[in-house]
Amino acid sequence: MAVLQNKRHEKFALNVLKGMSLHDAALDASYSAKTVDQTASRLFRNVKIVQRILELGKMAESDGIMSVRERKEKLSEIGRGSLPDFMTPEGIKVTKDSPNVGAVSELTTVTRVFRKSGDPVVITKVKTHPPVPAIDLLNKMDRIYGEEIPAGDVVQNFIFVLPDGTRIMPAEFNKPKELTGGNGSREGD
Repeated sequence: MAVLQNKRHEKFALNVLKGMSLHDAALDASYSAKTVDQTASRLFRNVKIVQRILELGKMAESDGIMSVRERKEKLSEIGRGSLPDFMTPEGIKVTKDSPNVGAVSELTTVTRVFRKSGDPVVITKVKTHPPVPAIDLLNKMDRIYGEEIPAGDVVQNFIFVLPDGTRIMPAEFNKPKELTGGNGSREGD
C-alpha cells in the first residue's frame, strides 16, 4: 500500500505507530481539538488507515531489531543483576547460563605469579551496568512517571507515615483532619 493520499490520515497513522494515544495522534495531525476524540475514533475505524498502520509496523519490524519484549527483558536483566550472581565458592564465574548475565558490562581475567616459584593466580574482575538507569528506562517505557521528566532534573517525593500507619503526601498538609490526633491537635504538637 502506498502513502495515504490524505496527508492528515498519513500523519495520524504515523503518530499511532510511534505510540501516541489516538487523541494525541489526531491533535498532532492537525484535527480540531473540539472534536478530536470523535475524529480519532472514526479515523481508527477507517480500514485504509488501519491497513497503513499495520503495513508501516511490518516495515519497521526486522530480525535485527529488538522487540519491545526483548528490550524489556534485557533491561530487566540489567536491573536485577548484581555481583553475587557471579560468585561461586571457587571465585567469580560468568557463563552464558549465569543469572542476569546481561548485567555484565566488563569481564577481565589476568593470570599473575606473585613469587618466583609460586603457582599462577587467576584474577577475575567483573563490572556490571548500573541498575538505576535500566529501571528508569523501563519505567519510561511503561509510562509509570505520567509526565515526562526532563533529563538532569531531580524529583523528590516524600511520604510521611504516621504512627497509625496513615500515609500522607506533603500536598495533604493543608488537610488538618488527616493529621490530627484524637484531641484535635497535630501529631507531634
